[in-house]
Amino acid sequence: MNLQILSAGLGTRLKPITEKIPKPALPILNVPMFFYSLHYFDKKNFNNIVVNTFHLENELQKTLSKFDPDLKFVSDGKEVLGTGGGIESVRPSLEGDDYFWVANGDCVFLSDDNFVELAEKNHKLKKPIATLVVMEHPDVGTKFGGVWVDNEDRVLDIGKTKPANATKGYHFTGFRILSDEIFKFLPQGPSELFDSLKTAMREGHQVHIYKTTGHFFETGNQKDFLDCTKSVLRFLKEKRYSNFLTSLLKKYTPESRLNDLSIDLKLPPHDNLEYLFVDKNFTLFNDCTLEGFLVVGKNAVIKERCSLKNVVILDDQIIAENSEISDTIIF
Repeated sequence: MNLQILSAGLGTRLKPITEKIPKPALPILNVPMFFYSLHYFDKKNFNNIVVNTFHLENELQKTLSKFDPDLKFVSDGKEVLGTGGGIESVRPSLEGDDYFWVANGDCVFLSDDNFVELAEKNHKLKKPIATLVVMEHPDVGTKFGGVWVDNEDRVLDIGKTKPANATKGYHFTGFRILSDEIFKFLPQGPSELFDSLKTAMREGHQVHIYKTTGHFFETGNQKDFLDCTKSVLRFLKEKRYSNFLTSLLKKYTPESRLNDLSIDLKLPPHDNLEYLFVDKNFTLFNDCTLEGFLVVGKNAVIKERCSLKNVVILDDQIIAENSEISDTIIF
């Protein structure tokens, strides 16, 4: 079996951060967002794991390869190809086993459901052209487009408008199984997968869903990114999604700790500091005020008399003395 993780997007709404850091490399709790997708898959079950790139592709490859040197990167070329074009462009690495997985590399979905194995069983039983992993979400049809299905969980349409004969709409999690036959509907050049799936459905092919449970986080702008960070910190503290989060953090950021002041921080009491997630290889100077949540990467330095509230500090950043910073990402 083969797997592709889509990682070519521009991350436009996260500018100016994404003018320097590609969105899949942007870390949630010191782990690049990309690995929140890859970690659901057992690498030994795959012949090929392909990462398509475009925006800041050298930076993306450099960052991800530090965590996993076995990844295979393929460039979209001179233009971003979209979800359909990105899949079609790496066809030789994906087809040959009847079906393959494709996941988004720039979103965060938390689940303790064994959805990879269960969705595959469902796909092999029903043999649709695609199986979309979905979940219930209150914003389907408003903030998010929906995957609209009939009473047998067959997809009728994908978008914000509910078809008259649909029984329910679900939110797409960013994970899907595609049968090799999808390549008949993917044109060369830029295209979107959902458009090709709609064409396939009009020609009689079925698209099915696998319903899972969990939390999906929108991370397209800085506020949503910070809200996601705080929620994941809360889940970690409450031991929710602990199977996934514990193994993810242990694998990719083993020297980071949550609320562990045994790291020699020399912190006075901070009554308004709810979450502190730090790599042990960072330096905190005296007389700092910390509030809300603070996530700090490797080799970062916070100098004297800083006031920080709800801040994410990436690796190697230096916060100058007397800085007052809140609700932002330091990169």
